[in-house]
Amino acid sequence: MTLGAVDLEPEPLNATLVNIEISDNVFDLYDPGWGNPPGYSNFAVTGNSSGLIRIVNATIGNNYTSSTHGGGIALVGANTLELINSIVYGNSPHNIVLANEDTETSHVYISHSLIGGGINGIHYYGWPNTEIHWGESNIDANPMWLGEAYLDYDGDYPYMLSEFSPARNAGTLDIPDFEFPEYDLAGNPRIYGNSIDMGAYEWNPDVGVENYDEAIPDLSIHDYQLHNYPNPVVSMKGMGRGEGVGTTISFVMPLEGEAVIDIYNLKGQFVRRLFNAFVQKGEYEVLWNGRDEQERLVSTGFYMYRLQINGETVATGRCTFVK
Repeated sequence: MTLGAVDLEPEPLNATLVNIEISDNVFDLYDPGWGNPPGYSNFAVTGNSSGLIRIVNATIGNNYTSSTHGGGIALVGANTLELINSIVYGNSPHNIVLANEDTETSHVYISHSLIGGGINGIHYYGWPNTEIHWGESNIDANPMWLGEAYLDYDGDYPYMLSEFSPARNAGTLDIPDFEFPEYDLAGNPRIYGNSIDMGAYEWNPDVGVENYDEAIPDLSIHDYQLHNYPNPVVSMKGMGRGEGVGTTISFVMPLEGEAVIDIYNLKGQFVRRLFNAFVQKGEYEVLWNGRDEQERLVSTGFYMYRLQINGETVATGRCTFVK
């Protein structure tokens, strides 16, 4: 994709950009003598026109600039930027850069967007005369694009969302004085169901990967939601009421396959195989009663539990057992 730039004139300029993707650019021609470093970003709004730039359903990802103060998107000068339903993630060295040395305050409104690093990941350059209005429903997470979520993806739109993406159905349809286009950047319906996704593409099961059941997810980036409750685990014996105990270990399978949960002590010694089954995609729970393979109550201490899917370790957790 080509670089984006909006260089504002002295007169206020209002513009709305929708369904844009800026990705995989390398901007390495930066010369420190050229001027304001943040302006050398992959998408830059520069000037002091007090204009309003509204960006809706943008995907700005995996761009690089050699300017240490550059990034995926930059707001330079006394302007107002609205970022809605957008994904700004994986850009280096920064995702969003703000620079305003004008006496007039600039404003950035961000809502219903996925921003790498969240509000703390926004980089200021120079005099930070900019107010950030961090709206509702912003998230800081891996967007799980198709090109990164599937090991075998070789299609034309790697920045479409995968079915695992936290950006699905996370946008808002309530934008004043704005009418959504009929189609997304790939020519598919912009709104699927009763909600809208973040980014330039709308997920639906009929586009993207030809057959989700046969596609191979990259398990290393999936959120398996592996956890246990209660934690710490206090046995009934420790409470003076017999030897009953229990903690529920929960996890999410992103695909059908063999799931295994093993328990280990902190020395790495095997304690018990708690779960071993071929299961469908979905949410699962399994109860650990605090006993080892020989049904002996384990000692007080820390224990690790490990989730394997199809022979690959994908997530681990830790719990405390009090005998």
